[in-house]
Amino acid sequence: MDFIEGWWNGVDEYYIAPTFNYKKGTIIRLSFKGDREIEPFKPETFGDFINEWRCETSDRSTRPFKVLKYFYDDFSFTVEVEVLRKRKDIDEVKHFYKDVHDGFNYYDIKIKEFTTTLID
Repeated sequence: MDFIEGWWNGVDEYYIAPTFNYKKGTIIRLSFKGDREIEPFKPETFGDFINEWRCETSDRSTRPFKVLKYFYDDFSFTVEVEVLRKRKDIDEVKHFYKDVHDGFNYYDIKIKEFTTTLID
Protein backbone atom coordinates (compact mmCIF):
# COMPACT_ATOMS: atom_id res chain seq x y z
CA MET A 1 0.00 0.00 0.00
CA ASP A 2 1.27 3.46 -0.83
CA PHE A 3 2.24 5.49 2.22
CA ILE A 4 3.31 9.11 2.45
CA GLU A 5 4.00 10.51 5.93
CA GLY A 6 0.85 12.30 7.10
CA TRP A 7 -1.12 11.28 4.03
CA TRP A 8 -3.26 8.73 5.88
CA ASN A 9 -3.58 10.63 9.20
CA GLY A 10 -6.90 9.82 10.86
CA VAL A 11 -8.01 7.31 8.26
CA ASP A 12 -7.04 4.13 10.08
CA GLU A 13 -8.85 5.34 13.20
CA TYR A 14 -12.25 5.08 11.51
CA TYR A 15 -11.87 3.07 8.32
CA ILE A 16 -13.19 -0.48 8.48
CA ALA A 17 -12.31 -2.63 5.49
CA PRO A 18 -15.13 -4.52 3.78
CA THR A 19 -15.78 -7.91 5.39
CA PHE A 20 -16.44 -9.44 1.98
CA ASN A 21 -14.39 -10.02 -1.15
CA TYR A 22 -15.21 -8.02 -4.23
CA LYS A 23 -14.14 -8.14 -7.84
CA LYS A 24 -15.09 -6.74 -11.23
CA GLY A 25 -18.89 -6.59 -11.51
CA THR A 26 -19.55 -6.52 -7.73
CA ILE A 27 -21.98 -3.86 -6.53
CA ILE A 28 -21.09 -2.19 -3.24
CA ARG A 29 -22.90 0.40 -1.11
CA LEU A 30 -20.61 2.88 0.69
CA SER A 31 -22.27 5.01 3.38
CA PHE A 32 -20.80 7.99 5.22
CA LYS A 33 -22.39 9.81 8.15
CA GLY A 34 -21.06 13.13 9.40
CA ASP A 35 -21.21 14.68 12.84
CA ARG A 36 -23.13 17.65 11.47
CA GLU A 37 -24.87 18.78 8.31
CA ILE A 38 -22.88 17.87 5.18
CA GLU A 39 -24.20 20.54 2.81
CA PRO A 40 -21.03 20.57 0.63
CA PHE A 41 -21.70 16.92 -0.24
CA LYS A 42 -25.06 17.44 -1.96
CA PRO A 43 -25.25 15.69 -5.34
CA GLU A 44 -25.23 18.95 -7.29
CA THR A 45 -21.92 20.03 -5.72
CA PHE A 46 -20.27 16.68 -4.96
CA GLY A 47 -21.61 14.58 -7.82
CA ASP A 48 -18.72 15.33 -10.17
CA PHE A 49 -16.20 14.21 -7.57
CA ILE A 50 -18.08 10.95 -7.05
CA ASN A 51 -18.53 10.27 -10.77
CA GLU A 52 -14.97 11.17 -11.78
CA TRP A 53 -13.09 9.86 -8.74
CA ARG A 54 -9.87 8.02 -9.51
CA CYS A 55 -7.68 5.87 -7.28
CA GLU A 56 -4.29 7.59 -7.33
CA THR A 57 -1.21 5.56 -6.42
CA SER A 58 2.46 6.11 -7.02
CA ASP A 59 2.46 3.95 -10.15
CA ARG A 60 -0.91 4.71 -11.78
CA SER A 61 -4.32 6.28 -11.70
CA THR A 62 -7.39 4.10 -12.21
CA ARG A 63 -11.14 4.50 -12.13
CA PRO A 64 -12.17 1.43 -10.14
CA PHE A 65 -15.87 2.23 -9.69
CA LYS A 66 -18.87 3.23 -11.75
CA VAL A 67 -21.49 5.15 -9.76
CA LEU A 68 -24.94 3.60 -10.01
CA LYS A 69 -26.81 5.60 -7.33
CA TYR A 70 -26.11 8.52 -5.02
CA PHE A 71 -28.29 9.26 -1.99
CA TYR A 72 -27.98 12.29 0.24
CA ASP A 73 -29.63 13.59 3.38
CA ASP A 74 -28.61 16.35 5.77
CA PHE A 75 -26.05 14.31 7.72
CA SER A 76 -25.07 11.47 5.39
CA PHE A 77 -24.58 10.25 1.87
CA THR A 78 -24.55 6.82 0.32
CA VAL A 79 -23.17 5.79 -3.02
CA GLU A 80 -23.76 2.49 -4.79
CA VAL A 81 -20.96 1.56 -7.14
CA GLU A 82 -20.15 -1.23 -9.53
CA VAL A 83 -16.54 -2.40 -9.38
CA LEU A 84 -14.92 -1.92 -12.80
CA ARG A 85 -11.49 -3.20 -11.81
CA LYS A 86 -9.89 -4.54 -8.65
CA ARG A 87 -6.16 -4.56 -8.01
CA LYS A 88 -4.83 -7.20 -5.64
CA ASP A 89 -2.30 -4.83 -4.04
CA ILE A 90 -4.63 -1.87 -3.35
CA ASP A 91 -7.75 -1.37 -1.23
CA GLU A 92 -9.63 0.99 -3.56
CA VAL A 93 -12.44 1.43 -1.02
CA LYS A 94 -9.88 2.70 1.50
CA HIS A 95 -8.50 5.16 -1.04
CA PHE A 96 -12.03 6.43 -1.72
CA TYR A 97 -12.69 6.69 2.03
CA LYS A 98 -9.45 8.67 2.45
CA ASP A 99 -10.44 11.19 -0.21
CA VAL A 100 -13.93 11.65 1.30
CA HIS A 101 -12.29 11.89 4.74
CA ASP A 102 -10.09 14.72 3.42
CA GLY A 103 -13.16 16.49 2.01
CA PHE A 104 -15.01 16.20 5.30
CA ASN A 105 -11.93 17.51 7.15
CA TYR A 106 -11.73 20.49 4.80
CA TYR A 107 -15.23 21.50 5.92
CA ASP A 108 -14.50 20.56 9.57
CA ILE A 109 -16.95 17.66 9.45
CA LYS A 110 -16.03 14.45 11.24
CA ILE A 111 -17.05 11.05 9.92
CA LYS A 112 -19.17 9.42 12.63
CA GLU A 113 -19.96 6.26 10.73
CA PHE A 114 -18.73 4.48 7.62
CA THR A 115 -20.16 1.23 6.30
CA THR A 116 -19.67 -0.96 3.27
CA THR A 117 -22.40 -3.34 2.17
CA LEU A 118 -22.31 -6.00 -0.50
CA ILE A 119 -25.32 -5.53 -2.79
CA ASP A 120 -24.63 -8.02 -5.59
